[in-house]
Amino acid sequence: MDRFSCERLQDALAAGGVARQVVVHRQVASRDNSAVFLGTAAGGSADRLAIKCCYLPGTNLNKKKTAEMQYLALASVHSALASVPTCFRVPVPEFFERKLAAYAMSWIDGQSMTELMRSCSSRTRLLHSIERIGGWLGSFHAAGPIRHGLARLSDQASELDAMHKAPVDNRYFLEGVLLLRSENFGTASGMTSLSWLHGDCKTDNFLLTDSDVVVGIDVAIAYENAVEMDLAMFLNDLALRLWTPAFARLAWAEAGLRNAFLKGYSVTGPPFDPALLQRLRLWSALGLWYNYVMVQKLGMVRRWYLNRCFSGLVRRLLKAESISDRGR
Repeated sequence: MDRFSCERLQDALAAGGVARQVVVHRQVASRDNSAVFLGTAAGGSADRLAIKCCYLPGTNLNKKKTAEMQYLALASVHSALASVPTCFRVPVPEFFERKLAAYAMSWIDGQSMTELMRSCSSRTRLLHSIERIGGWLGSFHAAGPIRHGLARLSDQASELDAMHKAPVDNRYFLEGVLLLRSENFGTASGMTSLSWLHGDCKTDNFLLTDSDVVVGIDVAIAYENAVEMDLAMFLNDLALRLWTPAFARLAWAEAGLRNAFLKGYSVTGPPFDPALLQRLRLWSALGLWYNYVMVQKLGMVRRWYLNRCFSGLVRRLLKAESISDRGR
């Protein structure tokens, strides 16, 4: 069976017994593992809905368990953020339809940070917006099951071993792997803040509204670990994005955007370890690089381009690590 069209999804929701009469207007996003539709419904807390259907990646088979986990995660975070300032939110969970592997949430009229970076020429607005996103992430971590403890990095250390056995043919990749292995990455981390994690922390997944509210989307909270993991993911995504042609005009602003993001996080979030953050950024960059170049089957041009982007990022992270070592 093909994936849902608007008409088929609307009919299926009605047949499934959803209490509210939903009209599905159009599909607004499609990915390997999901599709999102814009709908309207009478009653409830939201008139306009984002309806997400979950699929087994690369297939038309619906993924009921994934949809249920995502809906429950959204409900948990929505409840937890009710006690923080109203400027940091997630969409309101509306309903879950297990048979369809679909769930609905309030529609957010907003612009993603990615879209803002693509279109905005105001340095002040960009810095303010990314600082607010840092504030959202800090509030999210603080609202979770926060505690102080050791980062759990055994899985990351195992992945590092695999990279060492079959490395990318690049000087900086090998230097990064050897550096982390020499520091006993996985066992040498100190105490830090542990909480639930967003899990897909990137500029695409933060919406900014006209009323200056930041809305986080696609929140997984599938596991708990060092908060630096989310921070590292966001900062690496930002750095790599600024290397692409669409955002090259902002490459000069990377340090300012990074500092503004961490400033916002520090105001609302738990304490974090800058040294651990730096090492997790390096590990995360190496892991992404390895996955793209060694695991995925890419064309020659795409492989060359990604090698160039990741080589630049890892080189800069190694340089920062060297400066940090000299300062200790």
